[in-house]
Amino acid sequence: MSQTFLDLDKHNLESIAQDGVVLGAWGPELTLSLLPSQVGVLTLNVPGRANTLSTEIIGNFSKALSMAEKDEQVKALIFRSAKSDHFAYGADIKEISQFGTQEVAEGHSRNGHKTFQENLNISKPTVIAVHGPCLGGGLELALCYDKRICSDSPTTIFGLPEVTLGVVPGLGGTQRLTRKIPMKQALEVILMAQTLNVEEALKLGLIDEAVAVEDLMKRAEEVALDLCKTQKPEDKQQYKYEQKFSKETITPEESKQIASAIKTFERILKMRVSEHYPAPYLALETIKCGLENGLAEGLKKEIQSFGKLASSAVARNLIAFSFNKEIAVQSANRSLSQVGGIKELGVIGAGTMGRGICEVSLKADINVSIKTSSPQKTKDEAERLNSKNTKAIANAAVSYDHLSGCEMVIESVYEDLEVKKEVLTALSDSLSDKDVIIATNTSSIPLESLRQFVSNQENFLGLHFFNPVDRMPLVEVIPTNATKPAVQKKAVAFLSQLGKIPVIVKDCPGFLVNRLLTCLLLDAVRLADEGVPVNWIEKAAQDFGMPIAPFELFDELSWDIAIACAVYMEESFGKRYDTPKLVSIATNLGFQGKKTNAGCYLWNEGKKAGLNPEFLEKTQVKTSEEPLDEKNRQLILDRLFLPMIDEAARCLEEKVVRKAKEIDLAIIIGIGFPPFRGGLLKYADTLGIDYITDKLSEIYENHEPKRAISKLLLEMKSTARGFYGASKDA
Repeated sequence: MSQTFLDLDKHNLESIAQDGVVLGAWGPELTLSLLPSQVGVLTLNVPGRANTLSTEIIGNFSKALSMAEKDEQVKALIFRSAKSDHFAYGADIKEISQFGTQEVAEGHSRNGHKTFQENLNISKPTVIAVHGPCLGGGLELALCYDKRICSDSPTTIFGLPEVTLGVVPGLGGTQRLTRKIPMKQALEVILMAQTLNVEEALKLGLIDEAVAVEDLMKRAEEVALDLCKTQKPEDKQQYKYEQKFSKETITPEESKQIASAIKTFERILKMRVSEHYPAPYLALETIKCGLENGLAEGLKKEIQSFGKLASSAVARNLIAFSFNKEIAVQSANRSLSQVGGIKELGVIGAGTMGRGICEVSLKADINVSIKTSSPQKTKDEAERLNSKNTKAIANAAVSYDHLSGCEMVIESVYEDLEVKKEVLTALSDSLSDKDVIIATNTSSIPLESLRQFVSNQENFLGLHFFNPVDRMPLVEVIPTNATKPAVQKKAVAFLSQLGKIPVIVKDCPGFLVNRLLTCLLLDAVRLADEGVPVNWIEKAAQDFGMPIAPFELFDELSWDIAIACAVYMEESFGKRYDTPKLVSIATNLGFQGKKTNAGCYLWNEGKKAGLNPEFLEKTQVKTSEEPLDEKNRQLILDRLFLPMIDEAARCLEEKVVRKAKEIDLAIIIGIGFPPFRGGLLKYADTLGIDYITDKLSEIYENHEPKRAISKLLLEMKSTARGFYGASKDA
C-alpha cells in the first residue's frame, strides 16, 4: 500500500483511493474502500480532534456494513481510524449530556446495539486495526470483530471509562468483555475504569497480535486474507459470545472463579464507592443479569441501565465536569505546542511544596536547580532528588547566581511576606540582566504585595500548587497587571508538561480556591461554636459527598496555619471572615492536628484514630450520640455551603475568574467538591436562587458575623436566572 493509516487524516477522499477503489463515503467521517486484494477498509475520521461515535455516525456505520456485506467484491473487512494519535474515544459525551429522558437514552443505546450486532452478523471475516487509545464505544466496537490487531505503541490502551461519567457501557461492553477476558480483569475495567496496555491486552486474550505501527495495516490485511481461507461459521465472534457461560460449555471451576470475582467486587464497591455514584453498582447488576440469564437478556438489561443513568442529573454533572476539565487540559496543551516547554527550572525552598514541585518536574524530564537556606542543605536535597533515578538531573544551586541558566525560577519558601520579600529581592537582583520567568508559589498573599520586590515585573506571576503536589492536579495561575501574555502562556505550557490543570485567576487575597475553602471552614467552626455537635457537622459534610469533612481538614492543614490564613483574610475582606473563637482557643492550647498527632482528631502514623477527647473537653466542643435527622442535616448544609455560594458570586463580581464553570472546575479538583453535584454553582442552580437568598437572609440575620448578600445574587434573584442560565424557581 502507498500510505499508512497514520497519515490518512492529511489526505482527502481522492488520495484515499490510492489504496484501491472508494466504494462509498458517508460524510467526511466514514469511508469504505477496496484494496487490490479485495479486502474492504472502513475508515473512521470524524472532523476535528476526536473520533467519537454519535448517533449519526453509528447510523452511517450500519449503511457501510450493509454495503460491505452485499458487495461481492469485498472478501473481508478491516476497520481502522485515520487519526494519528488515537483510535476512538467512544460515545459523543455532548450528545449523551443532552438526553432528556430515559426513553431517548435507551433508543440511542438500542440503535447502537443493532448496528454492532450487524457487525457481528456479517458473513465475511472482519479485522480491526487499533493504534492509540481505544476507549468506551471504541473498545465495544473492537469486541465485535473476529480478530483484533493493534500497534505496539505505548499510547495504545484499552478501557471502558463510562462509570467515571456516571453511565455504564451502552454498546455491549458489560456482556462481551466479560465473555472475552477473565472475569476479574473484566470487572476491573468495567467497574473501576482501569485501562489495559498492549502487553496486558495480549496476555488476557483481548488482542490477537501487536505489531509495529508502520506494519499495522499490512498485517491486518494479511490476517483478513488468511481468515478468508480458514474461518468457519463457528469461528465468528457472534457464536463464541452466545456459547460462553452456557451450561454446556462452562466448567465447575470457571463457575466458581466467576462467583468469587463477583463477590469480591461487591465488597470493593461497598468499601470504595459512594452510593452517590450508582453507575458501578448498576454495571455489576447488569453483568450478573447476563451471567444468570444469558447474553440476550444481559444486552437488554444493559440498554435499560444505560438509559436510566444517561438521563440522570449525576451523569449530566459528571459529563459536564469531564468536558470542562478536558477543555482546560487541551488549552494548556495548545500553549505547550505553540511556545514549547521548560527544560531548566529553578526552585527556591525545600519544604513540602518546594520538594513536591522539584519531584514532579524531574519526572517530567525537566532539569531542576534547587536552592535552600544553606549550601549544605541544598547539596543534601539535590542528592536526595537525584536518588529518585529520573532521567532529568537535580543541581545544587548554592547561590542565586547558580540559577541564571534557568528559564523559570519558582519561589516556594515559607508563607510570610518578609521572608518572601528577602528571597524575591535577592533573586531579582541576581537575575536582573536575564530573561527569566520568576514565579511565586504563594497560597494567599496578593501578587501586588510581592511584585514590588521584582525588578522585571513583566516576567513575574504566581503559580499556586496544591498539596500534595504529586496528587493534586490543580494549579492556579495568577498574572499581575504587568505580566506579559507570553510569560503567562509559557507558564501554562510548563504546567502542561507536568500534567497539571491550570486555572487562570485574578490576583486577590486567597485567590479563588483558598478564599472559598476558608469561607467553608470558618462557617463549620461557627456551627461548633454555637453548640452544633461536631460529629453531626462532619457527618453532614461527608454524606453530602465531601471527601474530607471540615474538622478533619483543619487537622490536615494544621490549626496554626488555618488561623493565620483566617486572620489575613479578615484583614482583606472584613468581618465576614471573622475568626471564630474556637480556632483561637484550639491554637492557644497547642492543638495542631495531624502534624502533632492531636487536633480535633487523634492521629496515628498519618491515619485518623477517632475524635480527640482532650480536644473536646478543653474546647468544650459538643458531640451527640443521637442520629443526625434530616432537618438538622439540611440546616448544617445550608450553613456550610450557602455562604460559600455567596462568596463565589462575589468572585464572579470581581472577575477573579470569568465563568461559573471555572469556579466549579477549580473547586472540584482543588478541594474535592462532589463531582456528581457538578460543582458549587451547579449545586446552587439545583437549589434555586430564591431558596439560596431566602436562607442566606435568615443565616446572616440570626448568626454572627452579620453579613450582606452579594449584589450578584440579588441581581440574579430579581432577573430569575441561575449561574448557568434560568433559575430553577423561574
